[in-house]
Amino acid sequence: MQRPGFLFCFCPDSALLDLLLEETMQRFFPSPDGVERLVFWGDDGLPARFWEALTLQGFIPTSRVLVVRCAQLLPADVWRQLSKALARPNPQSFPLFCMEGTWEKGRPKLPAHVEKLPCTAFARKQKWWLERAGLDERSLPAFVKQAAAKLGLTLTPEALNRLVEMLSPQAAAIEGELLKLSLFVSSRAEGTARRTVEESDLIAVNQAEKFNIFSIIRHFQQGQALSAWQQAMRERGEDLIFPLLALLQREARQLWQALADPSSASMRRDGEQQLATARRLGITGLVTLWDTMHDAELSIKSGRKTPDQALDSLLGDVTLLFSSVRSR
Repeated sequence: MQRPGFLFCFCPDSALLDLLLEETMQRFFPSPDGVERLVFWGDDGLPARFWEALTLQGFIPTSRVLVVRCAQLLPADVWRQLSKALARPNPQSFPLFCMEGTWEKGRPKLPAHVEKLPCTAFARKQKWWLERAGLDERSLPAFVKQAAAKLGLTLTPEALNRLVEMLSPQAAAIEGELLKLSLFVSSRAEGTARRTVEESDLIAVNQAEKFNIFSIIRHFQQGQALSAWQQAMRERGEDLIFPLLALLQREARQLWQALADPSSASMRRDGEQQLATARRLGITGLVTLWDTMHDAELSIKSGRKTPDQALDSLLGDVTLLFSSVRSR
């Protein structure tokens, strides 16, 4: 399929935008061989590397995908330069301009200085224009059900209705809460791998709302073990370990991905920090992290430890792991 010279991508939800970008990559580049993906952020400006990749052609025929996140934040003078450069397309470069601002009346809104540009009118005419709306009351139930199914979860009608009422209509937040539910439901199963979520299981979501687990993980990554322990002790409860394990598992998956494919980390705001952490841990450290999480989960399911005891062991093991890699 012949690809456009460039694309405008509109989506107010960063997680849904990530899906849209992956679909676009698979559509125009079914094979990743010989394709270089570079990511830039509108609020950081566009460095010389971007302009070189946009305009210069190399002797070796390669394809460069230039993803500009939050492109609506670029200044007017930069957009004028972009419009002129896009009028002289480079066959080796494929720019994707991600407009991530809030929609108005169900439609994406462009800054006035972008709306008036020749490249904008041309993109509309050529239909080089992708839109994906954020989640709302109508689309939220189907998305929650679909995201749960990906984790092997079945939601009862009562649980689904209650979740739709409780959850923020942000894809990343929903996926995070469902990860917690997945681990929570498994931990409460008595001898069977129960995968049906009842309304009573939603205590895992209610409990997680009382504290910021993300900050505990960040404290560990930044070598602030004392702060992590202090926060966990202030906010601990019997069910703290379940959402903490779920988020640690998601973090570990992203660290594996960053180590295997460093370019994937650049798609996330904290990608550089994750990549640095992944490289410090290395394969051995990541394996240890997975073993630590699995041991904590198994110790509860087998009855060897109470949730509180498993939490203490988990915090201790994670403290030692991150402390050892930071001291190298």
